[in-house]
Amino acid sequence: MDIITIVPENIKAFEPILMGSLDPNSMAIGAVEDGYAVGGMTFHQEQSTICIDHIYVPEVHRRKGVGHKLLERLFDRAKEAGEYFFQLQCLEGDEDMIAFFLNEGFSFTKSGEINSIPIESLVTSPAFNKAVNGIDPNLARPLSDFSGGEINKLNNTLIQVMDVPGGFEKGNYDENLSLAVYDVTDKAFKGCLIIDRNYDDIMLQYLANFGTDRSVLPYIFAKLKSIVLHEHMGECMLHYVILDEKMNSVMNLILPDGDDIIEKQNMLTGLKVI
Repeated sequence: MDIITIVPENIKAFEPILMGSLDPNSMAIGAVEDGYAVGGMTFHQEQSTICIDHIYVPEVHRRKGVGHKLLERLFDRAKEAGEYFFQLQCLEGDEDMIAFFLNEGFSFTKSGEINSIPIESLVTSPAFNKAVNGIDPNLARPLSDFSGGEINKLNNTLIQVMDVPGGFEKGNYDENLSLAVYDVTDKAFKGCLIIDRNYDDIMLQYLANFGTDRSVLPYIFAKLKSIVLHEHMGECMLHYVILDEKMNSVMNLILPDGDDIIEKQNMLTGLKVI
């Protein structure tokens, strides 16, 4: 069995395993045996931590050490780069996945409740549209529109206002889907929505209102709606983790009426140091 780096030249063979095309912010390795793809893993780096995003081995190839070989190669690459911290998340009910990573030396802690909602249900709901009614979506802009210096300013604001250790790094978020409101007079950011996108999954990472005069969040969500409708992203799922009451109260302002649309699941965070 060979473990190889997945690149544009060979990615087609791994698309069924990776559940689609490779996210531009991620790296991937795959397992090949007798000329066939038998497993794959995607991951990205956040400062000194390597985050495992996706690992999959088809049922017919399981219990043959494929997953172990993939992790072994990842650990070897990490050691060469001087990185020793690994993190992943599993749904609390995914017993097979949890058992696999426990066997590989990971330890798990409960990290919180993850809420998932179809993005189409969100942007077409009465509650959401009431929150963004009459709002100019052009006041919020994608982060891809901002210069490197402006992004650094936003990062510093996140660190100071939200106490985000180290802030966020370029490449660990979707620049076209993440949004911010910037006051050209004050030359300051008033709010932001940082999103990571992986295929049809959208993960809300940071949501912040820095302004003191009035909330800028409606502008951000109005822009999000225009992007969703323009790019036909109705099949996407928006995921967010409730970490505190502040986030909960903000999300309640724009969520659809009725909790039956929202799928709630408990997440476990797996950690390993080598």
